[in-house]
Amino acid sequence: MSKSTVAKAGPPIKVLIVDDEEAHADTVADSLASVGYDCTVATSGNDGVAMLERDAFEVVVTDLRMKDTHGLEVLQRAGEL
Repeated sequence: MSKSTVAKAGPPIKVLIVDDEEAHADTVADSLASVGYDCTVATSGNDGVAMLERDAFEVVVTDLRMKDTHGLEVLQRAGEL
């Protein structure tokens, strides 16, 4: 039995990627977008929280250690919205 790595038909799943290393965030976004996800990149924890407050995301992928905000704080804020 094989598993598909392509997102199912229908509206794309919205993913927020939060990482203060922009090249890393872009690489993750490109990889996920190539299999059908709708990705948005935030290059700081504070920007990620602001994006969460403005828009709805089904998935949040975050770096844990960033200069301005810890990734767990981003996830905590996502859970509160």
